[in-house]
Amino acid sequence: MKLEGIKKHLEKLRGKITELQKEEKEWMEKEKTAEDAEKLKIIRKSRITPEKLIFLNGINAKEIEMILQKRKEEKEIGELKKAETGEKN
Repeated sequence: MKLEGIKKHLEKLRGKITELQKEEKEWMEKEKTAEDAEKLKIIRKSRITPEKLIFLNGINAKEIEMILQKRKEEKEIGELKKAETGEKN
């Protein structure tokens, strides 16, 4: 292959790469939109209020884990107290 042929081929490849990058960006935007729609569907289905959503958005995963652990412990303590007093569920 001559130098001119190589240059033409490289230019053609660069054009394809640019097109593919543009297409990738479009598909990534579609993916983000679909993910957002699924999240919104879950939020609506769960009837999460805007206030709760703001609260949840403001805490990180570690804090959520701590909150869930605390709830679990509180539930277990409540069950133990019920068992000690002879109450039924």
